[in-house]
Amino acid sequence: MIIITLLGIVLFFAVGGFAYNLGGCVAGFLKLDRLVNKQVVQVVFLVAYVYLVFTNKDLVINAYMTPMTNLVN
Repeated sequence: MIIITLLGIVLFFAVGGFAYNLGGCVAGFLKLDRLVNKQVVQVVFLVAYVYLVFTNKDLVINAYMTPMTNLVN
């Protein structure tokens, strides 16, 4: 169970880093970095990701645990 938890934490941070970097790409592509700092857009994307994960945590946990329970059985 500890390995599953560590895997979930690593996945959470990896996707969070992707959301942060995606915010920078979107800011550069849409030229938003001329209006606001690029880090502001990146943090907005990161906060949106964390908000979506925590509001849908039941779905995320079920989607994450279903393959693991199939491996155990």
